[in-house]
This record gives sequence, structure tokens and C-alpha cells, in this order.
Amino acid sequence: MKISVVISNFNYSHYIEDAVESILSNDKEYLKEIIIVDDGSIDDSHVVLEQLHQKHDKVRLIKKENGGQFSCFRKGIEVA
Repeated sequence: MKISVVISNFNYSHYIEDAVESILSNDKEYLKEIIIVDDGSIDDSHVVLEQLHQKHDKVRLIKKENGGQFSCFRKGIEVA
């Protein structure tokens, strides 16, 4: 069985890399993908997210207008 991990992001540029690295440091055998849904961040999250996407083939990025954390999880589940 493979799993998808959904992360919502809104202005978490200082924390998102640690979150992704933590997920990747666990047992990768079951990890299909990490879907990061950016909820219209206005900080430099887009720079960090693009770097993570380029660095790790399992990281997928979804960008959307701000709609709240629940809307991020719904979008991530839809994509998964």
C-alpha cells in the first residue's frame, strides 16, 4: 500500500522544509507522494516550495487562492 501525505501551507516558509524532510526521513517504502497545497501565501513560501519540488521527486505542489485550511485538505485529497 502507498500513501499520500497532504500538507496545507499558508505563510509557513520557515517550517515547511522541516516538515517535508521529516516525512521523507521516515520509511519511504510506503510513501507515494507529498502533496503541498499552498493557500495563497504572501510570504516567500513559493520560493521554498519550488526548491522542495525540484529537490524531491515525491513533492507535488498545488497553488490556490486563500480559502482556509479545510479547503487545502479537500484539494489535496482530490488530487491524491
